[in-house]
Amino acid sequence: MEPSDYEKLKKSGTFYCKPGFTLLELLLAITILASIIGILYATFWGSMNNTERVRETSRIYHSGRLILGQLISDLESTYYDKSLNNKRGDSEKVDVFKGEQVTGDRENERTDKLSFLTTSGSILDSGKGESLLLRVSYFLEPNKDSGGYSLVRRAVPYVVGKELSEKDEERISEYDFVLSRNIKSFQLEYMDLEGDKNESWDSSGISTRGIPSEVAISITLDNPVGEPVTLSTRVFIPVSLLGK
Repeated sequence: MEPSDYEKLKKSGTFYCKPGFTLLELLLAITILASIIGILYATFWGSMNNTERVRETSRIYHSGRLILGQLISDLESTYYDKSLNNKRGDSEKVDVFKGEQVTGDRENERTDKLSFLTTSGSILDSGKGESLLLRVSYFLEPNKDSGGYSLVRRAVPYVVGKELSEKDEERISEYDFVLSRNIKSFQLEYMDLEGDKNESWDSSGISTRGIPSEVAISITLDNPVGEPVTLSTRVFIPVSLLGK
C-alpha cells in the first residue's frame, strides 16, 4: 500500500500552504467595499429625495389646477342682469361683479379679492322653478403656520333684498371653504369688451358698465421642496356680451 501525500510530506518535514490574503490586502478590499457602499447609499437617497421633490411638486401643481378649475367654473357661469341695479337707488346698488386689487406685505405680492353672482353650483327652487343664485367670493387670509396665505372660497345663497352682509361675520363664515393653505400670491386682471385691461372692476360704478369680458388669473403657491409654483389662465365670461 503506497503512502499518501500527507505521509510523504510528513516524512520529508516540508509542508506547503495554499496562497491567501495578507492583512494589507484585506484592509484595502474592505476600504474599496465601504466606498462602493457609500456611493450606492448616496445615490439611493439622492434618488429618493428627487422622487419626493417630484411628488410634492406634482401635488402642488394638481392643487393649483383644481383651484383654477373652480374659478373657471364659477366665472363662466357669472350671472348678469342689467335691470338688477336699475330698480334700486344708489344706496342699494348690488355688486354684481367686483374685483379689488390688494397689495400684500411683501414685494411683488398681490392678495386680490373677487366677488360676483354666479349660477355655478346653484340650487333649483322647485316652488318658483328658478335657480337660486350664489354670491361667490375669493379672498386670502394670513396663515400663521405656513407664513403665507389661505385662499378661501365663500359661496353664499343670494336672494334679492335678503343678502347677508359682511357684518354678519359669524353666519357668513359658515359658507367658507379653504381651497389651499399655501398661497403666496393671488393676482387678477380684468378686460373689457374693447380689450382694455383693468386692475380692478366694479359693476355698480358709473364709469364701468356690465361685467368684464375676460379675467386673467395668476396664482402662486408655496413649494417647500423647491421654487414657488405659478399657474395662470384667462377665463372668457360669455354673459359679458349682454353688456354691449
